[in-house]
Amino acid sequence: MIMDRIALVLAIVGGINWGSVGLFRFDIVAWLCGGETAVVSRVIYTLVGLAALWCVSLLFRSREEEAARARSRKEKSPPGGGLFPFGREGEKYGKRSGVNQYNSAESMSSTSR
Repeated sequence: MIMDRIALVLAIVGGINWGSVGLFRFDIVAWLCGGETAVVSRVIYTLVGLAALWCVSLLFRSREEEAARARSRKEKSPPGGGLFPFGREGEKYGKRSGVNQYNSAESMSSTSR
């Protein structure tokens, strides 16, 4: 996930630089780093190229794979951690629904008669 963001940022930097070259004939990276042939410029150009190749992989990843990663992260998170004091979605003491032994539908129907 973090690698995806780094690659995306580098690809954006490369896109802005190429836009500048195309519109104004001005290479921002070369200007900042001392010319097109400077070692720092060549390293940046190489990193941008590798980042673009990484971003190609983003096109072919399935949504199910991303959902599986999200589920595995959710399962690894400690219960009660986060915004909800008793777990997610009102989960209380391991019960999925908001109904517990004190206010279940059965006890409500027996007391209302």
